[in-house]
Amino acid sequence: MQKLRKLIDANTRWSEFNIFVDRIESSRNQDFSLAFENAKALLESVCKEICKSCGKELSPQSSMNGIVKTSFSALGFSNSEISTRISGSLSSIGQVIGELRNDIGVTGHGRTVEELRERNLKFDELTKDFLFDSITTIIIFLIRSFEYKQVNTIDTPKKEQENERNKEFDEFLDESYGEFVMGDYSYTASQILFAVDSEAYQYERKNFESEEGNQA
Repeated sequence: MQKLRKLIDANTRWSEFNIFVDRIESSRNQDFSLAFENAKALLESVCKEICKSCGKELSPQSSMNGIVKTSFSALGFSNSEISTRISGSLSSIGQVIGELRNDIGVTGHGRTVEELRERNLKFDELTKDFLFDSITTIIIFLIRSFEYKQVNTIDTPKKEQENERNKEFDEFLDESYGEFVMGDYSYTASQILFAVDSEAYQYERKNFESEEGNQA
């Protein structure tokens, strides 16, 4: 779970969910069913947070499969065939996780003494590792996809603004340095600077705009 914990620690939005990671790590070896319940709860919580943040409503009657599938839809994984197939497969795993939780969990339903004794014996260690790894993989993928979407949504207008060209600045460069001819090809100074060193172009553009503003 260290990979998941590092991801949560790196993105403060999810820091409250470390309580699930703590519970899973503290009970995984002693009480598999309790650890598994918390893993399922963590997956469900991450999905619900994504849906809420992306403005996707969930029905109170949504199954685990539906919750996972809706979270993938909220992240935009429904526009291409391969994305649909991947999200559908992971959603199916989510449904199985929900069913297994009902089968072995101890907090959702009453159990007899015998059932309580046997709840941790239904899976061997290899299967337990597979289940935890599957849940962790889905959670990490969802959080990373959400954070990637957030960064790109926020930064796109800023990047577009930073990378835009200024017609007056272009004319200033072209009038000052003219065109550069190379055989049958010719390029203006503004074209060359923007294409070869965009950071230098933006730096000089901002200085030009600042001087123009002072003269106004």
